[in-house]
Amino acid sequence: MLPDCDLQLRVVIKALQDVVVPAVDPANQLAVEQIRLSLATLEMVRSRVPLVDKCARKELANAVEMAAALCDAGRGNEADDLRRLIGEAQQALGVVDPSRSDLVRIRTALLGAVSTMIDDADASDVGQLSRIGLAKAKAQVELQRSWCTPSGFEPDPSAIPAIEDLLDM
Repeated sequence: MLPDCDLQLRVVIKALQDVVVPAVDPANQLAVEQIRLSLATLEMVRSRVPLVDKCARKELANAVEMAAALCDAGRGNEADDLRRLIGEAQQALGVVDPSRSDLVRIRTALLGAVSTMIDDADASDVGQLSRIGLAKAKAQVELQRSWCTPSGFEPDPSAIPAIEDLLDM
């Protein structure tokens, strides 16, 4: 049996804490800062590994919501491309256990089509499409901020919803 990722990460974190941190010269503030940052990052990754697939699914759902709103406001071939990709994305979201790589591939294509639609829009439509895109991007930004909250860079972490809440767990 192969050890799982959680166990492997715990072993690395423990080795760094017990062996490397005490060996770092306290006068070397950059080295002290970097080992602490490395440990915090490893711990954050360890805590997030079980959530990666659910996060990929949520990211695709966020992209579908944005694309659908833009599709409603758009016109022409770009809107038709978006409708086709939205259908593909919704089909993938309906699969019980889709591969993460499929979810990422579809999300990338969908967001690429969103970008193309905005880039190719008439000057009179760009403002409206951009406003819709920015408003719908809020859910994704919130998800990313929540994912990274353990890194310690949020000024008020209590203002950020828990990742489990955003992933409907």
